[in-house]
Amino acid sequence: MKYFGKEIRRSPLVITGSSSTTHLKVEQAATGSTAIYTNNIQNGHPTSNLWGNNLAGSYFNNFDNTTHVSEILRFMSGVLSHSLDVADASANTKTFASVDTNETNLGGTDSVDGYLPQSYDSSNATMLYLVNKNWVSEGSTIFSGITSYHDNGSTYYIDFDSNSGGSSNISSSVDSELFGLGGLTSGAETEFKAKVIVTQSFSDTGSIANPSSSYTFTTQSYLDLSNTSFGTSNGLTLAKINTSQPAVIPAAYQDGKFADIGGTSLSGSLSRKYGASATDFTSVSASGYYNFHGLVVGMATGSGNYQFVNGTTKTHFWAPIDQISSDIGTNSLTTTQATQSYVSATSRSLSGVPYLNAATYHLSSSVHGLFNPMYGAHAQLVDDSIGGESLSNVSIAGSAIDDVSTSGGTIQTANAVFASDSGSVRATSAVPTRTDIVRFNATYTLSGTGTNIQQAGGDFGSSVSDETFTVIVRGRNRSNTRSNLTTYTYFFHSGSTFGQPGSSGSLAYYGRADGYDGGSLTGTSETFSGESFRIKLNNNVVGFNGNSFDSSSKVSEQDLQVKPGYLVNPGDSYRYWYPNNYGSSSYKYYIRRFQTSGTKTSMTVNLNNNTLVNWKATTDDSVACGILFKSSASGSGENSALSRARIYDPSETTANAISSSVAHQTDFHLNPFSDAIDLYGNTGGSVGSNTYTVPMRNSDGMYLDDNDNELYVIVRYSGNPTPIDDITLTFS
Repeated sequence: MKYFGKEIRRSPLVITGSSSTTHLKVEQAATGSTAIYTNNIQNGHPTSNLWGNNLAGSYFNNFDNTTHVSEILRFMSGVLSHSLDVADASANTKTFASVDTNETNLGGTDSVDGYLPQSYDSSNATMLYLVNKNWVSEGSTIFSGITSYHDNGSTYYIDFDSNSGGSSNISSSVDSELFGLGGLTSGAETEFKAKVIVTQSFSDTGSIANPSSSYTFTTQSYLDLSNTSFGTSNGLTLAKINTSQPAVIPAAYQDGKFADIGGTSLSGSLSRKYGASATDFTSVSASGYYNFHGLVVGMATGSGNYQFVNGTTKTHFWAPIDQISSDIGTNSLTTTQATQSYVSATSRSLSGVPYLNAATYHLSSSVHGLFNPMYGAHAQLVDDSIGGESLSNVSIAGSAIDDVSTSGGTIQTANAVFASDSGSVRATSAVPTRTDIVRFNATYTLSGTGTNIQQAGGDFGSSVSDETFTVIVRGRNRSNTRSNLTTYTYFFHSGSTFGQPGSSGSLAYYGRADGYDGGSLTGTSETFSGESFRIKLNNNVVGFNGNSFDSSSKVSEQDLQVKPGYLVNPGDSYRYWYPNNYGSSSYKYYIRRFQTSGTKTSMTVNLNNNTLVNWKATTDDSVACGILFKSSASGSGENSALSRARIYDPSETTANAISSSVAHQTDFHLNPFSDAIDLYGNTGGSVGSNTYTVPMRNSDGMYLDDNDNELYVIVRYSGNPTPIDDITLTFS
């Protein structure tokens, strides 16, 4: 205060007394002005319950005798005006329990194709390095039995995430990984710190799969991280735990976590390194085991001590697989010294002409480059593909050395692998040498019941569908990728093959045995697969004692030719083997014998759905049909004995007797036989869809029963009609 213009300093007034006496008493009338005026005053000691007693969990427990009355009055004003919960601030009781060790850019796995041969190419620096480092041995693959990663050599890294432990109802957010980080500092952040310690060791030899600090290369690094502000920084998250009433009850605690710490920010230990200055991950020297071990991660707050936990050791093998494969190189497969030969053939006859019935062929060839620089392990390292033909029921099979196996990495096929074209044979179970060859040596057998004959005829090339087949020699490189090396073409049969002169001509194939016939005497159809039931065209026919035709019988100039599946004119465009214009007659015949049982009253005949011309017609390129029953032949019938044979024309459905006593025709038109015949029609018969119905007219000598149970179907071609391929009968 000032007294007469001068500043006078006063000392504080201190009044002391015992606890039972009043220290200072200030009285004022009830209606008077303020008795004591001050900017603040402590609240003192209560007389009933002391401060700190029975107030746990309440914000009141923060008050004591030194608390200013204004603080208590302000707090109470907020409580009363908002009816607030006065619970005190609480900590997150979860703890820092463990860490996740994460891998980024681990990539995928791959392998180097192929097995190492004996006498490998040591001039190849990559191969030499791999052998010297025990990454490969003869007869084995490179990095055999090792899971090899090959991507992201320099970009792979590991980092760490914290994991919380325990339980808590208090947290700064719903993040379950947050753990308690102690109290605030004067209401502000307390520093959150993390430390990472990592060692990475590298081994470049196959004998050490779990390298530690004593092997090829080791590097160790430390990383210290800190966050002093609420939020996330350097992978560390720090958060304030607010109370339920932050406007009234201030925060007192914090929690946090860390995620993805380490990685590329920790130089030297968390990413692959195979040498102090080694950065070329295309180099074969980068191949090896990378072991991330001694992983320790710690955290602390403020000036407190670190709490450390261990990470998970990560060990992987890595190699530049693609670059190694490129550096080693690929196989160059070639064939030399090929020899094709026609070994043997057998033939059969049909209508007096030959067909190839079976044949064998041979092929030998040397295959080079299979084992250089490496080789594949496969059951068919070398094999063949037979094709070029699509015949039904015909097969061409190879045998001997046409499949060569190196399964398991060693030679499995005897007499297949040689030191050279003229060298010694390699034993089975041996590892092949880099310069070895395979001698392909196979025999092919043509067999089956099919044929390559077709309806078209004339020149050989048009009378057969497929006349050749191919053999493709195939080989596999060290990746077991198969490629076609050489294609060889064989004729089934051609002039000058199988040791025959060129003038011998080419043969079509028919796989049925000589004498085969798919039909039967008691059957109702003929498909021209043989001639066992064919009757020769001579005068014995009219007496129904015709001579059997067999496959070795040569057709006469008036005969039709049976070629597999067809009935053709042997001298015209559908022919096979016979020369053009073979036979002097314009009319040519085929006779088929059929046998029935039981009494029949009617029959039908159909010739490949052809519309038949009548027997007396002279139409060019036409088909006519006549039927001679045993009962209607000359003197052969049991039910009737005719003096002249009667031939019935099923196409003449309105005629009965047509011509009597028809003499032999020199042009073989109406009567190809020496004896005269009678020509009858098919009165009472009918035709529908080229199927001709023939009733049995007993009065005209037509019987089919147990006594007269056979008939001849006579087919006549005029000129060169489209060949028929079947005859079909029915009986009722």
